[in-house]
Amino acid sequence: MYVQGTRSIKGERKMLSKKFMEALHDAKEAGKPFHQIAWDAGVSPGMLYKISAGIDRPKPGDKRVRKLCAYLGLNEDEAYADEQETKKAGIA
Repeated sequence: MYVQGTRSIKGERKMLSKKFMEALHDAKEAGKPFHQIAWDAGVSPGMLYKISAGIDRPKPGDKRVRKLCAYLGLNEDEAYADEQETKKAGIA
């Protein structure tokens, strides 16, 4: 299955960044269950799972990522990285 990504000016696809994934992991490690993180952020647990597992790859500007960034204390720009950077970090 091909999941269409968003291309930056250089033609690279944008994906969720290592910083975003680490912030999500840190919230879970702080003792909050995944479903509670989702509800507190304003997204469904199923959507959070799909985003964190890479099943759903939201484009920059996605309202679910905006909500998660607000909850995690991140700037929306910090949530995305070029595909090559993400692969180097071992996320993709």
